[in-house]
Amino acid sequence: MAHLLGSQACMDSLRKDLTDLQGTIVDVFSRAGPVRFPSWKFPDRVACDLDMVALLEHYDHVPGDPEFTQLSHAVLLELVIDRLLLLLQSCASYLENLSLEQMMPPTRAPGPCMSVGLTVRRFWSNLLRLGMLYQQAAPQKRANQGEIPIAKPTAKGEPSRSPECMTAKFIKPPSPVPGLPLICPGLQSIPVRVSIRGPPGTSEKTKSVYSQTIETALVPCDACTSVQGSLWEVGKVVISLCQSQNLPSSLGQFQKLVQDSMGLKPLPAATMSHWAAEQSKDLTRLNKHVGALTQLVGPLRAQLEDAEGQKDELRKQVDKLEQALRQEKGERQRQAEEAERSLAKCEHDRQQLLTETCDLKTKVATLEGDLKQQQKSMQATVAKAQQLEEEGERRAAAERQVQQLEEQVQLLAGRLDGAGQQIRWASTELDKEKARVDSMVRHQESLQAKQRTLLQQLDSLDQEREELRGSLDEAEARRAELEEQLQSLQNDREQGQCQIQAQQELLHSLHQEKQDLEQVTTDLQLTISELHLELEDLKERERLLVTFPDLHQHMEAQIQSSGNVTHDMEKQVQANDIRIQVLQEDNRRLQSMLTKIREVAQQGGLKMIPQGQLWSLPYKDTQGEFRENVQDVLPTLPNPDDYFLLRWLRARSFDLQKSEAMLRKHVEFRKQKDIDNIISWQPPEVIQQYLSGGRCGYDLDGCPVWYDIIGPLDAKGLLFSASKQDLLRTKMRDCELLLQECAHQTTKLGKKIETITMIYDCEGLGLKHLWKPAVEAYGEFLSMFEENYPETLKRLFVVKAPKLFPVAYNLIKPFLSEDTRKKIMVLGANWKEVLLKHISPEQLPVEYGGTMTDPDGNPKCKSKINYGGDIPKQYYVRDQVKQQYEHSVQISRASSHQVEYEILFPGCVLRWQFMSEGSDVGFGIFLKTKIGERQRAGEMTEVLPSQRYNSHMVPEDGTLTCSEPGIYVLRFDNTYSFIHAKKVSFTVEVLLPDKAAEEKMNQQGAVTPK
Repeated sequence: MAHLLGSQACMDSLRKDLTDLQGTIVDVFSRAGPVRFPSWKFPDRVACDLDMVALLEHYDHVPGDPEFTQLSHAVLLELVIDRLLLLLQSCASYLENLSLEQMMPPTRAPGPCMSVGLTVRRFWSNLLRLGMLYQQAAPQKRANQGEIPIAKPTAKGEPSRSPECMTAKFIKPPSPVPGLPLICPGLQSIPVRVSIRGPPGTSEKTKSVYSQTIETALVPCDACTSVQGSLWEVGKVVISLCQSQNLPSSLGQFQKLVQDSMGLKPLPAATMSHWAAEQSKDLTRLNKHVGALTQLVGPLRAQLEDAEGQKDELRKQVDKLEQALRQEKGERQRQAEEAERSLAKCEHDRQQLLTETCDLKTKVATLEGDLKQQQKSMQATVAKAQQLEEEGERRAAAERQVQQLEEQVQLLAGRLDGAGQQIRWASTELDKEKARVDSMVRHQESLQAKQRTLLQQLDSLDQEREELRGSLDEAEARRAELEEQLQSLQNDREQGQCQIQAQQELLHSLHQEKQDLEQVTTDLQLTISELHLELEDLKERERLLVTFPDLHQHMEAQIQSSGNVTHDMEKQVQANDIRIQVLQEDNRRLQSMLTKIREVAQQGGLKMIPQGQLWSLPYKDTQGEFRENVQDVLPTLPNPDDYFLLRWLRARSFDLQKSEAMLRKHVEFRKQKDIDNIISWQPPEVIQQYLSGGRCGYDLDGCPVWYDIIGPLDAKGLLFSASKQDLLRTKMRDCELLLQECAHQTTKLGKKIETITMIYDCEGLGLKHLWKPAVEAYGEFLSMFEENYPETLKRLFVVKAPKLFPVAYNLIKPFLSEDTRKKIMVLGANWKEVLLKHISPEQLPVEYGGTMTDPDGNPKCKSKINYGGDIPKQYYVRDQVKQQYEHSVQISRASSHQVEYEILFPGCVLRWQFMSEGSDVGFGIFLKTKIGERQRAGEMTEVLPSQRYNSHMVPEDGTLTCSEPGIYVLRFDNTYSFIHAKKVSFTVEVLLPDKAAEEKMNQQGAVTPK
């Protein structure tokens, strides 16, 4: 049956059945009165009060909505059950009234909720009781069939009735309803004797009083007819009022049901009472609606008064606008007159142009001169092609020069090979090797000079290539113009394109040769660096051989015999000769120093100082003076003890002025970068996952050990996925965490720990790590480390260094101080043994020769050291949806662009974000010293130092807390680029400070530096 759910035919049949059921129920109500039981479908409502018309209108077949149609079908089935149950309840009440001899029952309170089974049982019991009464009355009926009841006429001629016997004809049968069979049709002629019994306490001698009923009445009462007629009229008025106010009408639905069931016949008392109840519902609904309308009318009247006032104002505005419109119309009329005059003038000009056109038709011969000019321009193009050929010859000459340079490089490579062979014999001929080494050093300097000249020549070639590109762009523009003007020169343009392609191929070949030369120079630098390392090893071996001869060891430990006593003795003699020569040189140096000291002593220039005071007195006095000079900024520093101040003094060789300037610059750096809160800052996800390195273990002195893993580091991916400022800020955070760990170690060990040991794992170092933006970013980090964390590096071990390491070291060497360079140790193949001399095996990972592992047994200790890796491209910011910036500006080459923002009070925050297209751009923030006029960068106070940002790869953003009010200038710098213009898009916001930030600014503002 599930397929019939939602069928329109089934639903129409159910709707007809519900209509018939409702009509039958109304007819039963007219005889038995309404029964008030809870609805089976809607238990919270009375069954006889359900609005069936509204329900049938709502739950209907909807062709376009099968789900609602199926729901409606199910609801109709439930309503059929509800109406059948109400019919059984009303019939049971009617049968009960018959058994109790009550034609119209008294008004009853709502009955309890009854189940279907209980209702059916009650109906059946009442029906059985009626059957028993019929069986009791059947014998008496047969006995009295021939008897004619004798009745006394009343005043109105109404027959009298026996108080002991009444026939069933006095019980009005239900009116016939189409489609429903009559229940017990024989009851109309069956006499039923019903004894009229009173309650238990009533006397048996009570007197029965008869009253006239509907059946005994000869005609309906005129008063009832007029009352029902007026009730019909009043009902129509109430229904029309409900319809006019869009309100549901219970009386309308009931009236429709009464008309369908009874027509125009007089209504019984039960129906009249039900009519009155439904009419009272509609009147109550109308009363509520009128009250709601009254509540709405009051505010609407006030709004109407306001609208009247606004209407007056609008009228005034309309008058003003009409006056302005009239003025505008006058102005438009004047403009129209001027337009007519200009139109007449244009017509006159058009006539002149027509005459000139006629004249031009006579001057067709002048086109021959234009043709000659085109020929001249073609000759100029040929001359340009000849110039390009000459440039090609110059490129060929440059190529020959490059070949000559390659030959020289090959010769130099041969010489380097010879020098390497000579160095390998340095153990037997040390004096000669020294002279040769000196010559090699001079030769190296000459090679470096030649290399610089080669690089300069390559730079000049690059400049010429850029100029050629510019000339090519101009030639293409001219070619586009010539294509529009001269279509006849199409063939010449194609030839020019071929020549341009040849030039581009030539440039490509030159660029390839340049890369080859760079590779050759890189190999030369590697070879020279290896020779330097070997030379340093030889010098170190020589020094150790003389300084530490191991004279106190046993003979078995001193001599490593080869089995040939004579050969071993010869080697021992050679070693002794070397020692003698070195000692003689040391003696000569000491003798010269003694001579100078004696000369100074004779002149009285020497003063004996005890060894205990040799180091303490000068440093102590200098340190005390330094503390007094920087006393104003010490409260802003985290731990300004004597060790802290001594670091800054050592960094500047105890120069008080330089040390003070360095420390004050560091204080400004901490304010700008908010270093005090940087540990709580979390780097971006891509940096946390893919920036290699980490702290793991401690050295023998208790200093933390930091590892930097170079090989798997994806420098290009990091710069494409995160801003350079986030990378630098992450490195600052690492430095602060290391200093915090040093403080913990100081507390734990009871001795001062202020330095760190670093291990650089250079395995996998390649050309991808020498990408220029990456080198520049790393150089900025090294500069920041040197300027703000001086003397915190204990030593730096470089392990697994490839042949490319000297080149990489030369690139970052300018960013390192001399003291830092001395702390760098490049370890060879025995790097694990060297590390174990400085770090205990328990504090060194298995990967680096120790015994430390992760809790899961990983020998690389990946829980402490991040090994990086290639960054997925979904992290690349440049591939994501671009942000919509508020401003965009085109900065021409060798120029800058300034944006001014006025800060009214201290504590405000400047927040910016910008990106460039094609290349990097400089950015800095300055404070104007003169209000109302444009100033150059050198004339303003520098707040944020200007530097170049790779904003073409990753958008740069940042904030600045303004410590004082004024005009702040954001300067985008392109003065360093003489060729390319830059397009910069940026967004700048000025944020007001909160109270906490303002109090902090006031506290910091109370301390003013000298």
